[in-house]
Amino acid sequence: MSRRATPRAIRKVLDALEVPETYLPPLEPAATGRPSKYTPEIAEEVCERLSRGELLIEIAALEHMPHFATIHRWQQAVPAFREAYARARELQAHNCAERAVDSARRATAENAAAARVQMDGDKWLASKLLANIYGDRIATQQLDRDGQPTDPAPMIAIDARSMVDEWKAQKKLAGE
Repeated sequence: MSRRATPRAIRKVLDALEVPETYLPPLEPAATGRPSKYTPEIAEEVCERLSRGELLIEIAALEHMPHFATIHRWQQAVPAFREAYARARELQAHNCAERAVDSARRATAENAAAARVQMDGDKWLASKLLANIYGDRIATQQLDRDGQPTDPAPMIAIDARSMVDEWKAQKKLAGE
């Protein structure tokens, strides 16, 4: 794997070769980049935008927002943000479902195909974010008389050794 040479590394090599300073390119100051340190204000804005239905990739594209990978790291590292983020995603799913219905209602003969694509995208996202409400899969569960879920396939523990011993004993009794 090749590495890209930085101006600092190039300058070190040229210094070692004793190249005059006039031939060296000026060093560029280090870029400050996006925010990566967790702050409650940025976290709150991320969650607010998500709950309004904005996509994380759109939020992360804003200049004052951190990269989406940074937001995911915050989610893992900060329990309070994890909870707020999960709630924001739930609200985003509800928002997507409402947008899907709104797209269908506003569709006309001229924009029906585009409205269908937008509606399908919103429905899909809602089904992934909140599958138990908007998902296509229907979960069925068998309940007992008390309303408690029953085990659909109870496991029967079988001791193979005891079965073989019993079989041998029966074979002996039969005189084989």
